[in-house]
Amino acid sequence: MSPASQEKFREQLQTMRDRMIGQVESVVEAIREDLNPQGSMSNAPVHLADAAPENIESDIQVIEAERGLMEEVQAAIHRIDEGTFGVCEDCGRPIAEERLRVIPYASRCIQCQSQNGNHKESTL
Repeated sequence: MSPASQEKFREQLQTMRDRMIGQVESVVEAIREDLNPQGSMSNAPVHLADAAPENIESDIQVIEAERGLMEEVQAAIHRIDEGTFGVCEDCGRPIAEERLRVIPYASRCIQCQSQNGNHKESTL
């Protein structure tokens, strides 16, 4: 893969990472607002389970999913830095650029990914 292609992927991955960080920060802020509404005057400690609206659990799931995806994106950026980006971590063959255009953080070629049975990469 050419250095220019790798740089395009780096930019795409960094943009994805920055977007995910922004989304996580927004969700965290929403949780804070749900737990401590502006009109709340009490300083008494409140247990999270007592104060938490139903949507906090789904917000936490969003944060967990984004965190996992951010780890994959960061690992892909690290592979660019190491010079191993675009090479399947299982078989060592090149990962098709078409696959990387769709899933730029892919660490396995399509064959190895389907054999691995790990469908985590399908979320984009």
